Amino acid sequence: MIVPEKSQELIIDAADAESLEAEALIKEARQRQRKRQLFIAVVVLVVALGSVIWVASAAGTRAPSSNKTGPGKSAGGAGLAGSRHANPLQLVGVWRVTGTGQHRPAIASIGGLGLVVWQSCGWMSGDWNANQQGLFAGILSGGVPACASSYASLNPAWLAATGYKGDGRDELLLAADGRVLAHLVPTTVPPSYARAMSPDYLHPVVTPQLRKVLLQVSRPLPSGLAQVSTKQLRGRWGPAKASPGHAPHQAYLSFNADGDWSGSDGCNGLYGRWSLGSGATILVATGPQTTMACTGMTPVGGWLSQATRAAFQGSVLVFVNAGGKVTGRLRRE
Repeated sequence: MIVPEKSQELIIDAADAESLEAEALIKEARQRQRKRQLFIAVVVLVVALGSVIWVASAAGTRAPSSNKTGPGKSAGGAGLAGSRHANPLQLVGVWRVTGTGQHRPAIASIGGLGLVVWQSCGWMSGDWNANQQGLFAGILSGGVPACASSYASLNPAWLAATGYKGDGRDELLLAADGRVLAHLVPTTVPPSYARAMSPDYLHPVVTPQLRKVLLQVSRPLPSGLAQVSTKQLRGRWGPAKASPGHAPHQAYLSFNADGDWSGSDGCNGLYGRWSLGSGATILVATGPQTTMACTGMTPVGGWLSQATRAAFQGSVLVFVNAGGKVTGRLRRE
């Protein structure tokens, strides 16, 4: 904190100085956020125009499919394209997390290196993801011992959000039923929090790689696939085809009703958060895992993290990436 020198004309006590400094920091953050949002809007417009041109070109050369995909929507990408209205790049920045019922609002940094949250106990870090459908997933997986005493206490209630939407200059994190779990208000990282932190966490920016990931346009699903509902996805799934070798444990993925997912590749434990949208869209955030090597491992975590859609081929659960390639197949256990 900068303390102004005393003069004969004006003496500002420490409390007033701190208040003025906070107001100046917030004003500066809002101005920087507005400039960033204007830049992002231009980028999104350019990407959207390019997507329209690509879809129009693909539609002119792709023969219509007559394959049925079972109850629900067709296996094409119309449902996803029709709901593409949110801008995940707007989430990149430093935010004061309000409306959560916490006495002291947390500060969150969302950027290309991941998610960092500062609370009264200290800092915590993790992963986040979002897409143009308005889906969101975030998870904290480590931090200072005072904050990381247990997994249950590590993740605050507002990180159970599965969606987001803009609200003027702010962003809202939403529960699955549409309730607002938190308001993200532009701010800056206080100097007391900034010590020994990477500048990328203190001033997160939209990088080309981050833009490519968050604004990727998924190709239509392969024919013969039917989208999965949230209820259908819940439960435990094992690889449709066993891997050679003898892993110490059985590989699996399990999707829980609270938005957590967990699993094993046969050797290492896996976990994270998931959110499901229309058009078979799936979004995940991944926590850390061990990196032990065993024979007979099945990379189910990689199948999931690479996927942008989840669909059924008969009774088999199929994960598909943005390029339309199947990343993995599983059966219900």
